[in-house]
Amino acid sequence: MNNYKSLPLKEIANINMGQSPPSSTYNTQEEGLPFFQGNADFGEIYPSSRIYCIEPMKTADINDILISVRAPIGAVNIADSHCCIGRGLAAVKPKKNLYYRYLYYALQSLNDELNRQGTGSTFKAIGKSILENAVIPIPTLNEQRKIATKLDTVSDIIRLRKEQLEELDLLVKSRFVEMFGDAIANSRHWPTDTIENLCVKIQGGGTPSKSHPEYYQGDIPWISPKDMKTFIIADSSDYITQTAISNSSASLIPDGAVLIVIRSGILKHTLPVAINVVPVAINQDMKALVPGKKVTSWFLAILPIMLEPEILAGVRGVTADNIDFAVFRKRQVITPPMELQNEFSRFAEQIINSRLKIAKCIEVLDNLRKALMQRYYGVNGNDS
Repeated sequence: MNNYKSLPLKEIANINMGQSPPSSTYNTQEEGLPFFQGNADFGEIYPSSRIYCIEPMKTADINDILISVRAPIGAVNIADSHCCIGRGLAAVKPKKNLYYRYLYYALQSLNDELNRQGTGSTFKAIGKSILENAVIPIPTLNEQRKIATKLDTVSDIIRLRKEQLEELDLLVKSRFVEMFGDAIANSRHWPTDTIENLCVKIQGGGTPSKSHPEYYQGDIPWISPKDMKTFIIADSSDYITQTAISNSSASLIPDGAVLIVIRSGILKHTLPVAINVVPVAINQDMKALVPGKKVTSWFLAILPIMLEPEILAGVRGVTADNIDFAVFRKRQVITPPMELQNEFSRFAEQIINSRLKIAKCIEVLDNLRKALMQRYYGVNGNDS
């Protein structure tokens, strides 16, 4: 880290804690100011306007840094307009000689520290005093601009690569519709069968006892929802032994199965699905579908993604969002001829391989960004 002078945030910026106005002042007709309530309104850099407010109580100005102060703590965006902010956010306005984009990355770098200071039994939050006393290194204004430009360059490339991933995902979905029609309405009138009938086996998962640390010193990938960030699963954050499997409800799943998350907060908006290319075990928040002779792995994996809106509409839960798997396994789905499934599978595999190369590029770029954040701010930066 460079030897810059460091100052508490209260000396270099004004902090405005958000406050939610009465719900009677909200609207979706774009009357009044855009109203941002928390992290759910954040985009990659700028927030997305969904709700407006005609009687704002607390506001932020263009180029103020918006930071989430309630779970999840520490996410940041840049205000791109005059806007209303709710109690889940604070607006940080840089004073003289503090470049707003440098401040944006500085606050990103504080994510872990702010989370450690969060309090609350149900949802963690931080107050104004914690933000005020957060310490930030302050180089010259010219150096701030140079640092922000370097980080902007890397972040922009990462965003472009992520857009490429989204385009490839759309390409697979478009090809699916082109070949098979609407999977929900079965517009091509294909034969149907239940998901469980299309599988040789449906396997659940489990967590080996944490009181036996030796269970977690093996070479078998143990997959949990946090690992479901890519469509191809070849490794994991945690590994277990065969003994761990023998002494728990976990089981060894053959390669070529379709892994699906059935319990997680991510089910509020996304249904994670993947194919494992090596034998794995999974935790209790997931299921593995081992395809039979009437369906290919690729078709069975893409099918839930095409049904995602309908599946997620049935997600329920008090302490955790979960899919009613008893209903899911009985769901009737289309079963087109195998020659068509094989043709689609070849196409999907090519696209996913391209996707993996781009994802690897993003990983390299993200590591570069973290190294730069370490150099300039003394800590690892989080994804924007």
